Amino acid sequence: MRRMLLGLALFWPGLAWAQPLLIPGRDVTILYRLEGAAVDEIPGGAPNGVRLVWDATGQRLRAEPLGRPIYALTDLQRRVADIVLAGQGAYMEARIKGGDPQSLVAGHDVHFTRRGSERLLGMACTVWTIHSQKLDGTGCVTADGVVLRADGLFGGRPGRMVAKSVSYGKQPDSEFVPPVGFTRMSLPGLN
Repeated sequence: MRRMLLGLALFWPGLAWAQPLLIPGRDVTILYRLEGAAVDEIPGGAPNGVRLVWDATGQRLRAEPLGRPIYALTDLQRRVADIVLAGQGAYMEARIKGGDPQSLVAGHDVHFTRRGSERLLGMACTVWTIHSQKLDGTGCVTADGVVLRADGLFGGRPGRMVAKSVSYGKQPDSEFVPPVGFTRMSLPGLN
């Protein structure tokens, strides 16, 4: 799960004074095409892409590999992460330890440098280079915190993600909770 959260560092930067914020300011659903190491960062892979759903008010994220019977639900306010195994009617719950949401996602050693601007999917975005012990790359991020493109090295392996669609709108609570009747299994806390 920690690898998945680190991988999401490239998914969720938004703009700030000297560096991007990592938590979007409004509800959004994004469909991404993934290549290389970006696919490998998701347990079991995501060859068909991934759907990310963000609830800004509740600070909740749903990361769903397309065509897979597994998805992750992260609630940053409650500090809980659930891996839902839809095919098994179960979910694994783990407490998330330590830090503010931004450092939890990216770690403490991440450095950003602004590099210019682009337009993708008809949206303006700022290009940032991103460097840490585990990540080296670039991302193109809208002013409201949506990553439209990210390329780089994840743990020394090349990967890429490109947004195929971006849709804004209120997210239903049902997107962020395990299905009723699923069996809960506990895991040790994540750090």
